Amino acid sequence: MSVEMLNNPEAELNENEIKEREKKIADLFEQGLDSPDIMAYHGTSLEAINELIKTGYLPTGKIEGGIDYLYFFRLDKPVPESWLDGETEKEHIQRRIEMYARDLAFEASLCRTLGLDFSKDKQFLDAMGSVAFQHQIRVEIGRDELKEEHLRNSSHFDAIIEYLNRFGFPAIKAAFDESFGREGVIIGINSEILKNDPQSAYDELDDEGWRANLPKGLPLEYISGIEPIGQPEYGYFEALQEKHAK
Repeated sequence: MSVEMLNNPEAELNENEIKEREKKIADLFEQGLDSPDIMAYHGTSLEAINELIKTGYLPTGKIEGGIDYLYFFRLDKPVPESWLDGETEKEHIQRRIEMYARDLAFEASLCRTLGLDFSKDKQFLDAMGSVAFQHQIRVEIGRDELKEEHLRNSSHFDAIIEYLNRFGFPAIKAAFDESFGREGVIIGINSEILKNDPQSAYDELDDEGWRANLPKGLPLEYISGIEPIGQPEYGYFEALQEKHAK
């Protein structure tokens, strides 16, 4: 996926600011996650990176009760032992952040390719995520077979059918196939995040890590490294790097 594919040509933006952000993000990609300044990881998508280029802020990825929370895993705080399950803390954080990044990348890609709204169409996105990661199907079969084969007792079936009726199988399948190949991006966050009074989000039901209320998103200056996970993501950053190497 090229940088140009994700850019919005209609946006009225300061060209110099855009170039500066692109160059900064290309440098963060080259840096990777090796910077000693990194004290937390956050998983995100190419669509969020594109928004970071346009605005200087990385979208949070989650809105709960009207609050924009950015979730991340701190490297300077212990992971609750009950969540390790034989893993080291580093292994646990790496596994969880990659899962989180993949989920967000899948949903963001579906939103972009189908023109959906992340909050308004969340039920469908959850349904497609369930189909994608639990059943590994490709949305190639008819609705009756889909119900019979995979979703007979699933609460997601009605949402799937609603959107299949709206878009049709070919559009859903094309969006699914493109989105299914997305793996996401890991962001290395520096200690500037501590200015936002991050709170532990660990509880008995989920191991979300930590969260901070960032209404405008994560500022670019809070980021000290970037590591793409999948091949589409690598292609995006390599194109960005090549663009600013000229």
